[in-house]
Amino acid sequence: MSATTARTWTRGFARTLTALSVAVAAVGVYGEHPTSASAPAQVELASYAAAGGVAPGCKPGYVWRDARDGDGVCVTPAERDQVHIQNADTATHLPGSNGCRPGYVWRDAWDGDGVCVTPGERDLAHQQNLMASLRSLPPAPAPQNSPGSAPGPQPTSVRTVWNVGGSWRIRQGDDTFINLEIDQAGANFTGTATYPGGSGPLHGSVSGNTMTFIVTWTNQSVGVYTGVIEPSVGYIRNGVTYDQKNRSSTASWLSLAKVFHQQPI
Repeated sequence: MSATTARTWTRGFARTLTALSVAVAAVGVYGEHPTSASAPAQVELASYAAAGGVAPGCKPGYVWRDARDGDGVCVTPAERDQVHIQNADTATHLPGSNGCRPGYVWRDAWDGDGVCVTPGERDLAHQQNLMASLRSLPPAPAPQNSPGSAPGPQPTSVRTVWNVGGSWRIRQGDDTFINLEIDQAGANFTGTATYPGGSGPLHGSVSGNTMTFIVTWTNQSVGVYTGVIEPSVGYIRNGVTYDQKNRSSTASWLSLAKVFHQQPI
């Protein structure tokens, strides 16, 4: 990708990557200002999935919120319907970007939720997350043997995780292609990310269908990437990334040349 042909990235990517060959130390994949060297940022990789854990079921009178695929927070049917309206309402966004119009804020039902809502609706989403455990059914208890009987065969289950290891690439925004080299061990992985303007180490994890990873780029900007693997196709189409040091700098991304498969752990 040449800097002169870079397009405007979504949600705040207003800066153009320029002079990549001479300014890699000052400009990275997010096109941000130079920052002083610092220790790698410690980020809760599970934060993006705070509202995504699917409960065994909801208590009577509650349903899954369904703000995104896999959102198992239990809410009232009216609250669920309101969330669907929020997802479909584009009038609350600034034209040409995913920023919010005056009077609206990001819903923040999970880390990276950029749907624009009123401050009261954002506060309600936070309250729903806090109340989730009280509205969810507890897991079914393990079967008990009757007194004097021999223990029966114990059920066995095989835990699986999406295999995201190997060499593959993503497309960020319209025309930025990033090559990934990933070494996976169980649900966690490390590796490197490289694009024409720089490179950096990465680390991340897979939880359910959600993949989260963090790249510390050459210019010390820190990219946080999240995406949901679609089980029916085995790849990510609607990933979201932002610069941890400037959260208004965001972009979409999708996986290329890689079909993910589940493997036992």
